[in-house]
Amino acid sequence: FHVITAVGTQDATLDGLIIQEGNADPPPLDPNNPASTPDPTLAPQGGGLYLYDARVAVTDCRFRHNTAAFAGGAIAAISSRLVIRHSVFRENHGASQVAHFATGGGMALFAHLSDVQLLDSRVTDHMNSSSVAGGALKIQYSTATIERTVIANNSVVAGAAGLFAYDTDLTVRDALFEGNQAYFHAGGLRVEFGSATVENTRFVSNRCSGYMINDCDESTTDPSFPSAGGGGASFILVKATLRNCVFWRNHVNGSGGALYFGFGAEYTLVNSTLSYNNAVHTGGGIYHEGVNDSFTWNSILMSNTATSAANLYTEAPNSMEVDYCNITGYPGTHSISQMPVWATLPSGGTLSAVTHDPETGLTTLEDAGASWTPDALTGSFVSAPGGNCHQRTWTILANTATTLTVDHYDLLCGLDAGASYQFETAALDPSSPGIDLGNDAVAPPTDIDGRPRTDGDGNGSVLP
Repeated sequence: FHVITAVGTQDATLDGLIIQEGNADPPPLDPNNPASTPDPTLAPQGGGLYLYDARVAVTDCRFRHNTAAFAGGAIAAISSRLVIRHSVFRENHGASQVAHFATGGGMALFAHLSDVQLLDSRVTDHMNSSSVAGGALKIQYSTATIERTVIANNSVVAGAAGLFAYDTDLTVRDALFEGNQAYFHAGGLRVEFGSATVENTRFVSNRCSGYMINDCDESTTDPSFPSAGGGGASFILVKATLRNCVFWRNHVNGSGGALYFGFGAEYTLVNSTLSYNNAVHTGGGIYHEGVNDSFTWNSILMSNTATSAANLYTEAPNSMEVDYCNITGYPGTHSISQMPVWATLPSGGTLSAVTHDPETGLTTLEDAGASWTPDALTGSFVSAPGGNCHQRTWTILANTATTLTVDHYDLLCGLDAGASYQFETAALDPSSPGIDLGNDAVAPPTDIDGRPRTDGDGNGSVLP
């Protein structure tokens, strides 16, 4: 059953609801006519909310513990227009029972032939060991805009644990993909066909691991999975533009620790930072397969690791332009090889208390002895050196003088009262060697957090 069904409904609004425990089972077959078209209101998609030929706005709602037999555990939107604002999706489930376009998770949202906007929301803690084509979000043959949304701690077998977009015009802005884990294809985001624009977005501690879901013992990782590509994101047969993005501590058991550009992909990467990502095989920062022209401009690709080509690998050097970058191991025009100087942050310390909100998935870390400037650490990272979990670095979503707000909390990850912590940042110090050495013609005027770019030498000219 669906908790709410909207078939042919126009201009409806759902506001302030808790939608839970829906279960969209397969529709019963007509024994007298097995080939008949099932009643759309009985579709095995959208356990919480099912839309068909509808226009619906969802605001300030919570979707949890909804299930669908095929896809779209919380929401399925078919041939519809859906706008979601200020909503939370947690622990929904979308199984996979048929090799069909619906195959795959979309555990929070499945959209087909639809126009979808997901704004100012949270999509977290969806786990599915049976889905083979998408984790928390699956959007296909659609137009989709995702802004100011956290997609975190989701797990799936293949097709991207966070978001899988197929033949879709996709725009992502001011988002966070963190701690997502897939067995194959991509940890955070995978796009096949269509187009993709990703701006002002962080990809942190995502993994494409090649070992069984829910197994946090890294010693079991099998390094023989060359098909595992894109710890942070992967793009196949798509034109992708990435601007003002950060890829930080993502991992892949194959190639492309931060980014994997597969067959037919064409990309432009501008003013982005790719650091401390890891690939077991090739291209700790970027793996580029194919011959389509691609451009890496005004970006930092440093301190990534791989067995081969730590920062960038391409199978077609003649189609790759690397210009005005901070990079080692790859010849780039106007590029430099000095290590960047990261902005200075407070020293680490010891946590005095940890509080987890099971409703939102947010965790508050407290150091009673700290005296931080409120929100000065927002967008930086906190890490725990110990623990037995794939994720040891979290993005700070907000901070007070003594507390940090992060997304996911797991006792295995080492964040608990008495644990030590330290800070990291992708922000540059004004003395960093890349300041004022970029190409202003292609640079956005602000950084990932909307701050004006730094005039490092004080000459009145701001170049990234």
